[in-house]
Amino acid sequence: GEDLAESEAVDLIAKAKRFNDWIDKLGFPVNSLTVKYVPGMRLGTMAKHDIKAEQPYISVPPAAVMNRASAKKCPVIGAVITQLNKKFPKGDAFHELLFHLVYERFVKKDESFWSPYLDVIPGPDEMVSPSFYTEAQLELLRGSVLYPRVQAYRAKLRRSFDAVSKHVLSQYPEAFKPSATPDAYSFPNYHWAHAVLDSRAIWWSSQRNLVPLLDMINCAEGPDPARVHRTDLDSSRVNAVTLAPWNFKGGEQVFENYGQPNHIYMQYHGFMLEDNTHDCVLLALKIEVSSLRADKALGQRLNKLRLQPEHEFCLKAGPPSPALLEFVRIQHGLPSADDDKPSERARNNARVKRRIKQLVQARLAGYAVPKSEAEQKLKAPSLPFQDK
Repeated sequence: GEDLAESEAVDLIAKAKRFNDWIDKLGFPVNSLTVKYVPGMRLGTMAKHDIKAEQPYISVPPAAVMNRASAKKCPVIGAVITQLNKKFPKGDAFHELLFHLVYERFVKKDESFWSPYLDVIPGPDEMVSPSFYTEAQLELLRGSVLYPRVQAYRAKLRRSFDAVSKHVLSQYPEAFKPSATPDAYSFPNYHWAHAVLDSRAIWWSSQRNLVPLLDMINCAEGPDPARVHRTDLDSSRVNAVTLAPWNFKGGEQVFENYGQPNHIYMQYHGFMLEDNTHDCVLLALKIEVSSLRADKALGQRLNKLRLQPEHEFCLKAGPPSPALLEFVRIQHGLPSADDDKPSERARNNARVKRRIKQLVQARLAGYAVPKSEAEQKLKAPSLPFQDK
């Protein structure tokens, strides 16, 4: 195990050097970062010098970015996009970028302009998010909110791939069945590319972008948990600029706060933060449509909340939100707090909060592995990362 870990570290160090050399040649307008091997995190970004909070520490030129525009410039993928746009003028920005990513990674490979970047992204056999789990590993999540979400995500991927295969991939074999790499657009590669876009893409100007170096910054909360990552185009609308979220000393690892709850981090990125003020307990609640039809007043109250009969609430420490309290009142056919009789209000409030507590307790009791057993297993030094 130690020899394997050491060989992997050596490989990552070599990939990081190649990537850093490539970034240097691109001539970023601003770049205060260098990528290094970080035990336990695979790779991380280190400050080249002291970085002050709210100062630009990275500015990425468009030549480095993979997005819809670069996909259209690709001779092979761009030609297919041109043909598809004649049939579907609005296009499909997500799949245009996905096809571009697969082409560069699995067809062009080392000949790709983005090869040094794609080489540092975890490959299909290195992904750690739950959609890549074995069935036995996924079973460990039974009882958590992730279990049905990962199953739904996998099913969605399969439906999407089947539709794309039928309507696009099979229609353009010259592009999507290259003789040298006939399996480039297989489902495993589609799954990988989809997961990469879902976890690494950075948004600006209403479009998804893969941004070398910027998307390699690991996640952590800073001094101000409300300060979350943001990237915008500069005043010339050309380069993508990010301001430092807090102060960093030269040589320190630079972090960004993604500002998401742990179930999002775990589902799409494969990690969680122990200290995460954005975390919450996800409660999926449902009001039967039949009860809304039987009592139109309940439906009007739900419309006032601007919520659907099925809704997910993020329950944080502290008092439940008024929307959650009202939703549960509607669910149980209780009057709204404002319309409740004074003599009944306290009793109904207690009933609603008791119901919410029961839902949380049921969730805790439903885990496949009890807490005490999980804590004991986590002490095993040989436990695989995904099992942890």
